[in-house]
Amino acid sequence: MNYQIIDTNFDRISSKYYLDDYHITEAQKNGFLLSLKRLKGTHVWCDPRIQGHAFCVVDGIEFNFYVYRSLEGQDYRFPQYYSADSNADPIVHSQLHKMPEEEQYLQIPSDLSREVKDEITIKWIQKLIEM
Repeated sequence: MNYQIIDTNFDRISSKYYLDDYHITEAQKNGFLLSLKRLKGTHVWCDPRIQGHAFCVVDGIEFNFYVYRSLEGQDYRFPQYYSADSNADPIVHSQLHKMPEEEQYLQIPSDLSREVKDEITIKWIQKLIEM
C-alpha cells in the first residue's frame, strides 16, 4: 500500500502526507479502510502504476492537474498547487474553495478519449473562473 493525500486547501501542504510503500495483510487493509471511512473527504484506491499530469489552456493560461486512476476505472484530476504558468495560481487559489467539496476535483471515466477529458476539464476551469 502507498498512501497519499491530495488536499484542495492550499494552506495545507499535501506532500507531507505522502508515505512510503507498506506491505500489509488483508486484515490490516480492512482495518485501515474502516478507519478511513470515518474521516471527511473522498477516499479512492488508485493504481500506483497509473498516475501523471494533465494540462489545459483557457484564455491563454495553462492550468495543470495531477492525474490518478482508480481501480474502478475513473481518472481523477486534481488542480496542481503551483502551476508552470503562475497566472493560474491566483485563480485556483482564490476560487477553488468556493466550489462544493465534491466539485473541487474532476472524476472522469478513464475510457473516454483524451480530447473528451480535456473538454470536460476546460468546462470545469471555466466554471472555476466564473465563480
